[in-house]
Amino acid sequence: MGRAKLTGALLVGLCLAACDCGGGIGNATAGFRTTTTEIDFGRALEGTRIDRDLELTGTGRADVTVEAVTAAPFSVAPSIVVPGGGTVRLTVSFTAADAPAEGKLTLTAHGESFEVLLRGEGVRPLNCTPTAACRESHFSLETKRCEETVSPDGASCVPDDLCLEEGVCKAGECLGTPRSCSDGNACTQDACSPDVGCIHVDISSQCPQPSNPCEHAVCDPASGCGTAVSADDAICGTVDCVTAHLCLAGACREVPTPEGFLCAPATPCQGEGHCSMGACVRPDAGTMTPAWSVTLGDADPDAGVPVVRNGILAFNGNIYLPACALSSMDGGCALLSYTSNGFVRFETPLGPDATLHAAGPFGAVVSAGGMVRAYAPSGGGELWAVDLPALLGGGGASLARDALAVTADGRIVAGVRVEPPVEAADGGAGDGGAGDGGMDDDGDGGAGVPQDVLVELDGADGGFLGATSLPDAGRPVALALSAAGDAWLRSDATLSHLWRDADGGLLITSAVLEDAGVTLSAGGAGTRAFVGGAQATFEDGGIVLLPPLLNAGERALDVEVLSGGGAAYLFFDVCRGAFPPPCADEERQSWIRAFDPATGAVLWEAEFLPGKANGELVEAALPGGALTGAVATFTRAQFESMGPRADLQLFANGARLMSCPLEGTPRVRSALFDSGNLYVLLERDGQWRLEAYALQGTSLLQTGWPRSGGVSGTRRER
Repeated sequence: MGRAKLTGALLVGLCLAACDCGGGIGNATAGFRTTTTEIDFGRALEGTRIDRDLELTGTGRADVTVEAVTAAPFSVAPSIVVPGGGTVRLTVSFTAADAPAEGKLTLTAHGESFEVLLRGEGVRPLNCTPTAACRESHFSLETKRCEETVSPDGASCVPDDLCLEEGVCKAGECLGTPRSCSDGNACTQDACSPDVGCIHVDISSQCPQPSNPCEHAVCDPASGCGTAVSADDAICGTVDCVTAHLCLAGACREVPTPEGFLCAPATPCQGEGHCSMGACVRPDAGTMTPAWSVTLGDADPDAGVPVVRNGILAFNGNIYLPACALSSMDGGCALLSYTSNGFVRFETPLGPDATLHAAGPFGAVVSAGGMVRAYAPSGGGELWAVDLPALLGGGGASLARDALAVTADGRIVAGVRVEPPVEAADGGAGDGGAGDGGMDDDGDGGAGVPQDVLVELDGADGGFLGATSLPDAGRPVALALSAAGDAWLRSDATLSHLWRDADGGLLITSAVLEDAGVTLSAGGAGTRAFVGGAQATFEDGGIVLLPPLLNAGERALDVEVLSGGGAAYLFFDVCRGAFPPPCADEERQSWIRAFDPATGAVLWEAEFLPGKANGELVEAALPGGALTGAVATFTRAQFESMGPRADLQLFANGARLMSCPLEGTPRVRSALFDSGNLYVLLERDGQWRLEAYALQGTSLLQTGWPRSGGVSGTRRER
């Protein structure tokens, strides 16, 4: 019996010494064992490493070398010595990527191999940005989300208000001290804008001019306004090629005009004039030569004209225009964009009914068939598209070329005519609603009747911002926005003013305005509107119609009133015979009238197209710099003796300062002044071409309220 017990105990001891009688891997033959069959590393941030230890126990008296093999993203030492009867730790590592990973660790000794399963999850962290100052955002590995906490009091921060500095967090708010914007310059007015920061406005031009014509105002940064003696030969009075009033030693003196004295500046088609023997002599005038010219397509009478009038827009010096009958499009249509030196930027296919409304930092805005689309300013790819009928719940929608405007903060505002749904137009019930657009229902006119709606979209992504029903005033044809956010809207026979109350609600007031034309422009910080030859002002919540700007026998042209430099400029026809029509061409003349926009008083007038010219004004602009107060016009005309002719003219104080014709007999379709260039779309020698003319010595800038064909295509106050 004792022998039997001894034999049993010996067998148990041998079992424990020679084999794995429990869980884990390994055996006596291999010389080692471990109780771990799987290692789970859990989650780890991408790029980080996690280590885990694996215990190996020797099962014999002798040491054993265990070889270890695994593959990325796991790693391990290639071998480890396990002492007989002892225990060691083998370090296994996991280097996280951005996805879950599984693998195996193979352990080998004495020709026998065993496997340990490996698993881990790599997580790519989100870029966590605090939503506001005095907030801290970090990525949580457990939730895989950004988690935000309030910064502790006393932590430094950057105030949202740029007029504050040295920000410190307190109870979750960033508090700062007022920023000093003083630049120590007596010639600047210092201020601070919460959105911009310090602003330094040069006020040296406000220094009073001295009474002595041979002194001029100066401003010293240290001492402020003062006077200085003008340089000798500075003009101090009238000058002609006989006598000149010039400054000499600080006094104005009358002296004989020297030979060669500059008496007339150069123009784009004529060189400088110089005094010679008491007269101003100029070289013979020539024609304007294009700086560059590109061919768009053949002038096929059956293909139609390539673009609507005033269809050229510009932004940041780049040109945009819709064109058809294009050679590059196999006779189709496209939105074209060129650099200021004539290189093609992109050509994006368009339908034949597309209208270009605006161009700006958000791209070019085009409408066709009720769809409004924006195309990227670089590359011309479509950024977004809005289906107006679907948005507004109508059977169709139309948008006049000048009824879309863009605000300074990038919102698109448009006056839209919405046709009734088909079932409503056929006498069915219809839904009478505004689709998903949420249009304010304050006068829909009843089922089956078109509605006129003011729509607002986000220029960045086309997102819907709101829609408001307009009064029953006819189809919207022109819209102008002010810098303050107010708007004037011209409908078929009505002028409306739109503004927002203190709660952000849109208010509308209207006045009947018939037979005044459809062109719309504005000035006076948005409080005054010019519609053809009519003018109106917004006072005390209502529209006040002012005396007309035209006399009997005069008719406003389809060109907007330009405003700038303290004056406004109206373009009109006058008929020396019977007027309104019929008026024979030989009796019709086209004039510019400069007037005071505050009082309507006439400042000067000039004729820019004589009778028998049979022409029209294509584009107009206000020169800046030394030519402030002048008007540049570009006209096309048909003369019996010469055929088609196009001329650039410059007027000031009732006088024509220059007149430069284009070469040959082109047929002009559209034109645009921008950044010192005149761009003209014309037909020449059987081809439609876009030509650019450099305007020497002038800088033609769009001011006032430009038409959609003016600079940037946005009707913002300048």
